[in-house]
Amino acid sequence: MKAIVLSVTACLFSSASVMASSAIDFGVTGKITPGACYPTLSNSTVDFGEIKVTELERHTATVIDRNRVNTLNISCDAATLFGVRGVDDRAGSVGNNWYRAAYGLGLTSRGEKIGAHYVEVHPDRSTINGTSAFTTYSDARGQQWGGAQDEPSAIPNDGQLLGFTDAYGSADGPVPIKDASFGLNHFLVIAPASELTLTGEVQLDGKATIELIYL
Repeated sequence: MKAIVLSVTACLFSSASVMASSAIDFGVTGKITPGACYPTLSNSTVDFGEIKVTELERHTATVIDRNRVNTLNISCDAATLFGVRGVDDRAGSVGNNWYRAAYGLGLTSRGEKIGAHYVEVHPDRSTINGTSAFTTYSDARGQQWGGAQDEPSAIPNDGQLLGFTDAYGSADGPVPIKDASFGLNHFLVIAPASELTLTGEVQLDGKATIELIYL
């Protein structure tokens, strides 16, 4: 978050010939910050239930898509420029890079990487300021933005930012947002069964954080 810092130096003085040696300086500092934004998820735990070993491909990765949906709501005190990015709290356990922005699912009891979890924003189920939402990607500093699209967009976890605009195709970056609702979809990609020890129950242990970055 960028803050504007105001620095003012004031000098108190009287006649130079009488009181010049009695003057002192002091500084005044402070911050003007953007309105705060408050993100919430409709479901903080995404449960894929039981996945049977017979559902898994033996020598190739298996996509598990059970229509697990979620909603990311963001409410701000005032219209605010921001982007979002992900932080993978299980980064060391990512079992594949089948798709952009894979999040780890943990390890088996023998230290084998189970696979990956993916989360996408679906513009067709999203709104910003009560109107249509389109997604756009930028570098980590939010200075160069790509053209806004209406396709499902993965929440990046490599430092890049995902922003939102109301203008399809625009490369001007995100627009200030006061209220937003983003439809999310979750799916898994499980490593080939031949690479996992599946003689007992294996618990999925994915954990990630969605960060809101003020621009």
